[in-house]
Amino acid sequence: MNFIQVLNSLTGRAAPPGERRKHERSPAQERAVVCWKDHLGLPKAHSISIVNVSIGGVAFASPDHLPVGQVITITTANRSLDCVVRHVRKTGRGYYAGAEVLSISADDDAMSAIRELAEDVGESGGK
Repeated sequence: MNFIQVLNSLTGRAAPPGERRKHERSPAQERAVVCWKDHLGLPKAHSISIVNVSIGGVAFASPDHLPVGQVITITTANRSLDCVVRHVRKTGRGYYAGAEVLSISADDDAMSAIRELAEDVGESGGK
C-alpha cells in the first residue's frame, strides 16, 4: 500500500495496544516550515522534516528545540496546521518532536487536510 492509500485508509482508528498515541500513525517524508513566537514574542521559523502523521498529530525532526506547550504553525507547500508541541527529545542531529493538531488551514476538516497532504507528498515524491 502506498503512502496516499495508507492515509486515505485512516479513519480515526485507535493506535495499537501499548501506543501512547490516540490515533494510528502513517510514515511521511515532507519538508515543511515551523513558525512560532519566542519568549519575547518575536517570530521565529525554520525548516523541519515531517516524520509521520495521524488524524490528531504530526511528528517531525527539527534542528532547534521547541518547548513542550509551545503553539506552532507547520506549513507545507499548500497546507497550514496550527499545533501545540506535546513532546521533544534530543537526537544526534537536533530534536524529534510530536505536536497535537489544533486546526488545519481555514475551512478544512482533519481528514481532508491529511489526504491533501498525502497527495502533495505523492506528487512531490516526499521532498
